[in-house]
Amino acid sequence: TKIQVEESSDEDKIRFDTGGTERVVIDSTGLDVSSGGIQSSIAGNNTTGGNIQLGITTDDAAKYTAITAQQHDSGTETEGFTLIGGNSAANDSNLVNIGGGFGEQNPATALRFFTGSAATREGTLRATIDSSGKVGIGTASPAHPLDVTGAVRTSSGYYVEGNTGGGYLWVSDNEPLRFGTNNTEQVRIDESGRLLSGTTSALQIERLGIQFNGGNSIGIALKTTASDGYLQRFFDSGGTNQGNIYLATNGTVSFNNLSDY
Repeated sequence: TKIQVEESSDEDKIRFDTGGTERVVIDSTGLDVSSGGIQSSIAGNNTTGGNIQLGITTDDAAKYTAITAQQHDSGTETEGFTLIGGNSAANDSNLVNIGGGFGEQNPATALRFFTGSAATREGTLRATIDSSGKVGIGTASPAHPLDVTGAVRTSSGYYVEGNTGGGYLWVSDNEPLRFGTNNTEQVRIDESGRLLSGTTSALQIERLGIQFNGGNSIGIALKTTASDGYLQRFFDSGGTNQGNIYLATNGTVSFNNLSDY
C-alpha cells in the first residue's frame, strides 16, 4: 500500500489516496475525510467561524452520524457505545442523540455532567441520568425519577398530577413539612401530623393549633354563603353529631345549649 499525493492546479485540490481509493481531500472549503464508514468534513473561515461536519453524502435521504467510543469489553462488543450523534429524517426532523439512539452501537449506561474551576482536573459531578432513566442532581445515585440534593426553586409554583393513588408531598425523615410566604414560615405539619399555624410548636396536645396576635387579629373566620346554616359541627368517633355552631338568619349564633358558651 502506498500513499499518493495528487495536486491538480485546475481543481485547486490536494488528494490523499491509499490502496487506489481516495481517503482525504483538502480544497478551498476545508478538509474532507472518507474512509470506509467514516466520513467527515472540517471547514470554516475568519468571518463565520468553523465547523466539523460528520457525513458528506449529498442526497435527499435519511441519514445519521455518530461519535462512538470503545467499551472495556471491546473484544466482544466491537460496535462500541454512542457518545453523541445526529439523525436527520425525511420529515425535516434534525435530532441530536446523546448516549444512544442508533441501532449500530450500544447505548451509554449513564450520562454524567461535570463542572469545576478551570485550574482543576476532572471536575465535580453535578448531575446524573442513570440506566433506568432516573435523574439525580447533586447525587450520583438517584433513587427516584427526579432526585435532588438541596433546595429547589421555581418562579411559577409546583403542579402535582396524581394517578390512581393520588399525588402527595412527602417528608421521608422525622422532620416537619413547612409552608411559607414572603420568605417566612406560615404553616407547618409537624412530625406528629399536627397542623400548626403561626407557631412552630404545639400549644397543647391539639391536632390543629393556631396562634395569632391580639388586638384586631382574627384567629378563625367562618362564613356561610347561605342566609343561615351550620358554621361547625362536632362528631364523636362513632359518627354521631354531638354539637353544632349555627348561624341564624337574624345573625344570631347559637350553640347546643347555654353550657356551650
